[in-house]
Amino acid sequence: GQTTRGVFDGDDKVADYLISSARAGVDLGATLGTFGSMRAGAQWTQVHARVDTGDPVLPSVKELSAGGRFGFVVDQFDHAWFPRSGYAAELTFYGATKALGSAVDYQRLSASGTFVKSWGPHTLNVRADGGTDFGSDMPAYESFSLGGPLRLSGYRLGQFAGREYAFARAMYYRRVLPLPDLLGSGVYAGASAEVGRISDRVD
Repeated sequence: GQTTRGVFDGDDKVADYLISSARAGVDLGATLGTFGSMRAGAQWTQVHARVDTGDPVLPSVKELSAGGRFGFVVDQFDHAWFPRSGYAAELTFYGATKALGSAVDYQRLSASGTFVKSWGPHTLNVRADGGTDFGSDMPAYESFSLGGPLRLSGYRLGQFAGREYAFARAMYYRRVLPLPDLLGSGVYAGASAEVGRISDRVD
């Protein structure tokens, strides 16, 4: 796959990096009824990150990341996109190790939780996220990012990047127009309040 990530100096984007990756892995997992699922395994990712637009003297990276991973997911929402009740949680851990051929050793842990409650046509959606590299000097291409719609909406997409982060959001919405199931659940209006903190910045 390919993704593009911006590099910022304050509010100014100074470059776009094109990150190409090829990944292979194997997992063992289990479904926990209708509650959720968990899995564990190993993965190997060949990463090539290079400047797409911007200053050509910025460094490029081409290396292998390999390690073990663990994932745990709970999903009890009543709807995938605009839930009106339920809760969800996700925990993901990845530990790169030279023993499996990785260029560098590092760890990456991320977690999130969401709770949704409705009163008549009114819905409150509360979410908290966090992540850390445990001070292991995680590569920049693995860094956490904030900025963009519902991830600090007032800022540019991916404007803040770092090796540790915390984020919280409270969102209110109301369905103002129902739609047939073929077209979706409806048209919603609402607002959100968001707060985030990025530590150990990499940009």
